[in-house]
Amino acid sequence: MRAAEHLLEIKRATLPAGHREIAHTLHLIGVFEISMKRYAAALDHATQAYDIYKSDPKYRPYAELLTIGQALLALGRPVEAADRLELAVASLGADEDPRQAAWIRSWLGRALVESTRDRARGMQLVRDAWTVIAGEEQMEWERKSLVAWMQRDPETRALTVR
Repeated sequence: MRAAEHLLEIKRATLPAGHREIAHTLHLIGVFEISMKRYAAALDHATQAYDIYKSDPKYRPYAELLTIGQALLALGRPVEAADRLELAVASLGADEDPRQAAWIRSWLGRALVESTRDRARGMQLVRDAWTVIAGEEQMEWERKSLVAWMQRDPETRALTVR
């Protein structure tokens, strides 16, 4: 983490404000912070990264929006999380890795369920994501994370039994 923060200092000192490399490092720090359960800091860094990237109409900021959504959910703000995750899903391209797309949609599903905005759609997004994530060897961590969430609800718990 210290290395990433030091790298950010260097980039901010040597690159123009709003440079994509600064945004990249901000997002990387946000991802580290999610893993360390420092959700408010993750939200701040990922939001700063998103604010830089959103000025580029060709950039699809689904990764930054996912991190923002994850942080918001962890902070108990599921309505805001759903809004950001809707944008993340909307920014996915047709050429996106289906595993990555499923992972992002699973987080939107969680947010829709937890916000009570649209439980039926949220549960369907989670079920659809599970069909992709469940059998992917490369997604062990994501699968464990999704299983932990799915175990909390009788409707999805049965899907996790193999």
